[in-house]
Amino acid sequence: MAHNHDDKHEKHHHPLVPLKIYVITLLCLLVLTIVTVAVSYVDLGKFNIVANLGIACTKASLVMLFFMGLRWDTNLNRAFIMSSFAALTIMIVICASDLWTRPKPEPLKVKASKTSMTLADLPKFEKGTPELAAHGKELFNTNCAVCHGAEGKGDGAGGAALNPKPRNFHTDGGGWTHGNSALSVYWTLVNGSPGTGMASYKTLLPEDRWALVHYVLSFSSGAPSGKMDAKGEAAAKEDVAGGGTPKAVLPIEFAIDRMAR
Repeated sequence: MAHNHDDKHEKHHHPLVPLKIYVITLLCLLVLTIVTVAVSYVDLGKFNIVANLGIACTKASLVMLFFMGLRWDTNLNRAFIMSSFAALTIMIVICASDLWTRPKPEPLKVKASKTSMTLADLPKFEKGTPELAAHGKELFNTNCAVCHGAEGKGDGAGGAALNPKPRNFHTDGGGWTHGNSALSVYWTLVNGSPGTGMASYKTLLPEDRWALVHYVLSFSSGAPSGKMDAKGEAAAKEDVAGGGTPKAVLPIEFAIDRMAR
């Protein structure tokens, strides 16, 4: 009986594994590691995940079978370990099925905006037209009224905490920081006004900035005073000569839909 017990006890012990098996296993793992790096430089399309998981599972299997001794272990231990792989497989299948069956979102349509102005058009925009001023009113209500007020008196809710206060465009132009000529106002829209809450409006197209210029000047009293005329002219020419800065315009309908969600 003692002999039978010893045989049974001996049966559950792992056999001595030859060093050769460990060396071969190690070499296989090194080769698979090189294959992993090589595959990372190859685009296999939808098979990328399959290839990477296949290599990873092969490496893990070699480690468990030979380094961890699962090759010579009991069936019960094998079942416990393989159950974890089964759970992992189920999780991957569920996640993959969700991704594959999820409806694809419509691609975002972004349009590029670019000015149609040329240097020949500059005098016309500098002089202004009623249509340009009307467009400027729309832009003013959207971009400027929050600080400068709907009537340009510097009494907007957004400017209450600013120091200095937003410009009251109804005051005499001689008191304006950069003057109230068309070119000086244009320069301010391009560069902002350092030391104040007035930011640059470079995101607007040149013709939109000119529209704002003429609407703002419709509030002004007194003779035009151009403290920055030379710089304003340089800024205007640089804008137009460069064809305007192309910008990506996010469709307003898309933005509203995302905000609502």
